Amino acid sequence: MFIPLSHSTYAQENIPLYKNGNVPNAIPTSILVDTIRVNYKGRESKMVFRRTLMPSLTVYRPIKDKANNIGLIIFSGGGYAIVADAVEGKPAARYFAEVGYTVFVCHYRVPRNDLMTNKEIVPVQDAQRAIQYVRSNCKMYDIDSNKIGIMGFSAGGHLASTAGTHYLENLLKIRII
Repeated sequence: MFIPLSHSTYAQENIPLYKNGNVPNAIPTSILVDTIRVNYKGRESKMVFRRTLMPSLTVYRPIKDKANNIGLIIFSGGGYAIVADAVEGKPAARYFAEVGYTVFVCHYRVPRNDLMTNKEIVPVQDAQRAIQYVRSNCKMYDIDSNKIGIMGFSAGGHLASTAGTHYLENLLKIRII
């Protein structure tokens, strides 16, 4: 059986952003993922939009001979009500991994009164933690620490620009530069 090489770019690993389930500002609950039906490109399909309680990164590694030692963190959009990974983050991650980037799709928390305290800061908190994780693990992913980019779609673009330009010392107790 022949398996195309491009499938290796889709090999993924999921990394929790916070150790031991110790997620800052989280209110304990049993809700993990909300599934909603959406009309996408003229047909109804069942898609999972994450309202996550355990922020994480999904890593998309490039094919070895195409690796360019550049890391990219992607934030999907969703109006800070949902996170549309299936239609934004994942397709972009696959594309960038195919052309040599090591890609990290950030599954960040969206503000919800029933799931968190300080809901206005949690998306930025998760984004800054994602940047911290990637920077501190550059060697493990064979990334040049001076070549890490962030991008996002819609609300994820707002989140990327906020995380990249606003330093919130009280969130992580570190300085991200």
